[in-house]
Amino acid sequence: MSICNNEICFTTFISKIPKWGWRFYIDGEMVTLENTCSFDYFVFGLWVSSKVSTNFLTALLANNSNDLGLKIEELINQIETKSWNEAKKFWLLDVCKMNPITQNIDCFGSVHEYFGRHVEELQLIYENKCTSFDCGNGRFIEGRYIELYKSEDIFFIDLCEDSFFCPKCGQFYRNESYFKSTPAFLIISTKATQNIFVQNVPKNIRINGESYRFLFCNYKSSSIHFKSVFFFNNNYYVVDDMKNKELKQEMPKKKIDTCFYYLE
Repeated sequence: MSICNNEICFTTFISKIPKWGWRFYIDGEMVTLENTCSFDYFVFGLWVSSKVSTNFLTALLANNSNDLGLKIEELINQIETKSWNEAKKFWLLDVCKMNPITQNIDCFGSVHEYFGRHVEELQLIYENKCTSFDCGNGRFIEGRYIELYKSEDIFFIDLCEDSFFCPKCGQFYRNESYFKSTPAFLIISTKATQNIFVQNVPKNIRINGESYRFLFCNYKSSSIHFKSVFFFNNNYYVVDDMKNKELKQEMPKKKIDTCFYYLE
């Protein structure tokens, strides 16, 4: 099957799905990786976004905080032209700044640990100034996930608190939030205390006048392994890095963990 979605074909999509674990070399010594499902789907999502969105790379490079945009562009190029070995090495060593002290790297952990905290500066949120007379206080929120939650079956996306206590003047004020720069993609976590499933997730959202489209979410298939569900060619597909050449068209009834949206 070779169905094209904008500038990416279904067969190409399958061929680029990352494989669990893998290995690379540092100074001639082989380093093996384990439990890379904590970041595989999100790094893969960056590559997919560069193919299906005409605005992705432009926004990414315009929001080039600490050269992170350029590094992600290089990562995408490595996935495109080299191998996942080199791409994972670049991600862990050049972006995550890991310094392996053994010949085995176990990436067992959360999405935040191995992906989110390394890109969160690209969705830096600025809160408005205090509305109290002659105060003018304001602040940045650095490194924070956006949260998806539901109330009476209605879904909301929360950027910041609804109200904020101003330590300068001692007053509470209504909070409004906006991005410092337009993010090329959004990492949105689900509220930990709620059961939110992939069929509940909105396919399109609009924040600060910009439109974002749902690409995928991840979920725990067991206590030690993440899988993901990609929305591609108007269907939901389970992507599993442990079975990276198999693609199942289904919508599992599992509580999801984190969603990925790209700028349309």
